Amino acid sequence: MNTKEFFDKLKPWSIRKHRLLRKYLPPFSAKVATTTRSCTIYCVDAFAGAAKYEDGSEGSPLLSARFSDECASWKNPVFLKLINVEPDKKDEGIFQSLENATLEWTDRKIVKNIKREFFAALPEIMNDIADLPALFFIDPLGPTHVHFSHLQPVLTRSQRITELIINFDTDGLYRIARASMSDRTNPKVAETDALNVDRIVGNSAWRTKFKERPLSTEEGETLLLEEYVRNLNKSGYDVVAYPIRESINKRPEYHFVYCTRHRDGIELMNDFVREEEDLLYGENIEDSLPLFFEEASLSKK
Repeated sequence: MNTKEFFDKLKPWSIRKHRLLRKYLPPFSAKVATTTRSCTIYCVDAFAGAAKYEDGSEGSPLLSARFSDECASWKNPVFLKLINVEPDKKDEGIFQSLENATLEWTDRKIVKNIKREFFAALPEIMNDIADLPALFFIDPLGPTHVHFSHLQPVLTRSQRITELIINFDTDGLYRIARASMSDRTNPKVAETDALNVDRIVGNSAWRTKFKERPLSTEEGETLLLEEYVRNLNKSGYDVVAYPIRESINKRPEYHFVYCTRHRDGIELMNDFVREEEDLLYGENIEDSLPLFFEEASLSKK
């Protein structure tokens, strides 16, 4: 799927991801803003996309922009500033769509849109946010766009209130890792694939474990995710990794990886993840009911 096609329609798993982000923003903003004199904080959307899907659904840039108006009207106002990054490398109109959708907020200097790759935009981003608290929403399309080294300027910020939500494409990354270990893959291609996995996960420790014995898909994905989380932990972050999936009996599309240096953030996110699991379970029960469930229940009275 190319980038333009991705924005045709909001997928069920994207709805879950956006719902978690939208639930987390209010408590994060309310608590964190009290640590600054100006009550100003930042949210950086590193792969912002078009902001609006062809079916009319709103993406993360619009959801966050609308929330910025909401929290500015609180009794104790919070001034949430937003930086959206979108390279639109093929000039498919994605950046223009982002600009059009957020014009109201860019005019008021609440939103800033940057047409560049995330890693290339980082110096400008870090300059803009200075030493203010920030949440980075890093949601690439596919597993290869964010190297661990790209995250280092964020992970090593002196401002301790720096949090990250990362879309970690466990499935896509596992397929690359598996191909790199296959005897059927050209050796040069295999090494290129393995180096890609190294750069994304943050080291090459995964290779030894992949070579030790054959791994199931679930085992391989878990191994890569655990190695990634361990490398995030090394920068002093507590991490929650939640599988985002279409339904309770489907395999994850990717993992929603939340990183914070504050234990109360972990407790909050765990509560929201639990709510999401309850919703998934409820949808599963509802889908499993017989067509005439209500009539059948009445007939037993």
